[in-house]
Amino acid sequence: MAIFAHTKPPQDRPQTTHLMTLKNLTLSSNPKPCLCMLHIPDKAQLWISCGNTLRILYIQDLLFDPTTITVAPNEQSQVKGLVSRGEYVWCFIEDSVQVIQYSLKTWIWVDTLQCGAVTPTKGECLSNPVSARHPLQKNVSFEVDEETVDTVQTSISEEAESHDEEEHSDNADTEELTFHDDHFQKPAVKRISALKEKRKTMPAGIRPRSERPPGRRRSRPYSDSTLPRTGAKVFAKVTSLLVVKDSLWIGRDTGDIIITNIDKESPYDYRFGEVIAVLSVQSFLCWSHGAIRQLMPVGSDRVVACRDFVSYDAKLRHQLLVWEKWGCKDVNDFEEVHYALDKARKERM
Repeated sequence: MAIFAHTKPPQDRPQTTHLMTLKNLTLSSNPKPCLCMLHIPDKAQLWISCGNTLRILYIQDLLFDPTTITVAPNEQSQVKGLVSRGEYVWCFIEDSVQVIQYSLKTWIWVDTLQCGAVTPTKGECLSNPVSARHPLQKNVSFEVDEETVDTVQTSISEEAESHDEEEHSDNADTEELTFHDDHFQKPAVKRISALKEKRKTMPAGIRPRSERPPGRRRSRPYSDSTLPRTGAKVFAKVTSLLVVKDSLWIGRDTGDIIITNIDKESPYDYRFGEVIAVLSVQSFLCWSHGAIRQLMPVGSDRVVACRDFVSYDAKLRHQLLVWEKWGCKDVNDFEEVHYALDKARKERM
């Protein structure tokens, strides 16, 4: 990386900007990209991402600290975002469902926010430092716990099997397969005889998908930068971060923004890491959701989010969403107003 010094412009051109190369620094011996930086004014430090690690530069001396913070075990992973508030730093890895928290005093891991739920629930706590495990712990995937994935897949399989058994028992007497569709007023009916005829034409040794035994799926490769493919989107990935007052805004590839409390002594009875609001425009704008690529504060009361979306011509485009800069106090005041209005409405009824 190159460090430039701002020099005084000449008198005949006072409005021009002159930069002079002050020093060139090598982050790592390996070719790891630097995707983000974070300035800590109180400590005169510059936190720099270097692939799957973090390096700390002392601004006054322009020297790197010999300590290297390894965020993810996979060397192919890349730190994509860095934000700070108080004595803590938050970052996330590309294609990850977690936000990692570090201490500015000790530079060690503190907590992990689990942000992978596709439909986050207000009041849910993303932080659990008692049971949370460090991303570098052995035999633990950085993005999704393997036990969690197995539990999700097992529950999905059990629900599917119970659903199939119910349908089979309902249609056992009529020997008909019946399914309902919202687009039709009457249920459509297909006879089992059609399936029997299809079985006769299939090659020997091959059975229809409905007759294949469960648990005989082909295993897929799994690494720190990939998520298991289960046929549907089970996990949402973190794509951007922003600290707003006493809250952390987490942009995701599902097009929504999770607002969590990051004040451990919140006067509004919010737990640390609790989801206090979820921002989304998908429900009333009917646009195909896309990732929140960047969150940027503008002025004193606005936040601009850059989001992907697919237009009518099936081309990937970008849009800017403008939100009010709300923290925990603003959300709490909003809830109190709505609670009072709802209470007055019920009393009037």
